[in-house]
Order: sequence, then structure tokens, then C-alpha cells
Amino acid sequence: AITVDLLDASGAFCGGAILPGIAMSARALEEHTDALPQVALDHLEHPPEPIGMSTVPAIEAGLYWGAVGAIRELISQMSKDLPAPPDVFLTGGASSHVAELLEASRAYSVRHLPHLVLSGIALVDS
Repeated sequence: AITVDLLDASGAFCGGAILPGIAMSARALEEHTDALPQVALDHLEHPPEPIGMSTVPAIEAGLYWGAVGAIRELISQMSKDLPAPPDVFLTGGASSHVAELLEASRAYSVRHLPHLVLSGIALVDS
């Protein structure tokens, strides 16, 4: 799953959104259509081209760029009433690539924190 959460300046949870992750969406396409194959994006070293010239690249483009677009829109909607642009922190899966794409918008600061969950556990455990 992909989660986008809003925290206030003190770190208190204000709410969030949960949407299917890329792998879950890929499984849904394969399981709920007659002819689309299962596609895994875990092999990608770079974001796919936004226009696929055959079925598999088109699915990769839709899955990847659809997720990026959803994340971008959720950040936009969640932050529209904030007094200042948000700080965005990304972790997990393709987060390093997504961080680069989101940072290009320059509407907010973006940081890639690959070990955010482990850092949180370490803080709680100490």
C-alpha cells in the first residue's frame, strides 16, 4: 500500500490517505482483466517512459506514473490549507526515484529517508 499522511508541526498525526501500492495494482490488472499480464516493477532502475509502445511498458507507465500522480495530488490537497509549504518525507520501494520527481516541482521540500521506520523504532527503543 501507499500511505500519505499529514502531521502537524509538533509531529501529531492529522490524518491521511491509503491507496493500493504498485504491486497490488499490477495484480488487480492481471486478475481482473482477460488478457493483461502480471507486471512487476521491482526490476526498474529508473522510472519507465510515460508512454509504453507495447502492453508491458504501457502497464509499467500506468502503474508507476499513476502512483506518482496520486502521491503528488494527495500532497497538494492535504497542504492547500497549510500556512507554509509542507516538508515531504519518503520511504520504501521506489521512494528515491519518486523523491527526485516530487522535488522537481519545487512546491515543497522533499527528503528521501530509506530507513525511516528503523530510525523510529530505534528512537522508541532507546
